[in-house]
Amino acid sequence: MVSNAIVREVSTDKNTGLVNGAYFVDRHSRRERHVKARAVVLAAGCLESTRLLLNSGIANSSGVLGRYLHDQIYGVSVVSSVPEARDGKRPRG
Repeated sequence: MVSNAIVREVSTDKNTGLVNGAYFVDRHSRRERHVKARAVVLAAGCLESTRLLLNSGIANSSGVLGRYLHDQIYGVSVVSSVPEARDGKRPRG
């Protein structure tokens, strides 16, 4: 794990086509670096995962990557007002 890193692209092995690391920018020094790994877990959000896969040129053989997106939004509440139920009164029936 590398803290304060912004991943730009997932790298792949030219011979096998398998993912082998990631290119990232250090947030403080703004230097670009590369890290190799035996296993890479892409656990970004909906838009960031799509951006990384498109930047890397992988996982888009069907051409639909980035077209049907759905993101999870946490901490949102829904408030409703039912005029008939104000002051703790419930309509009959």
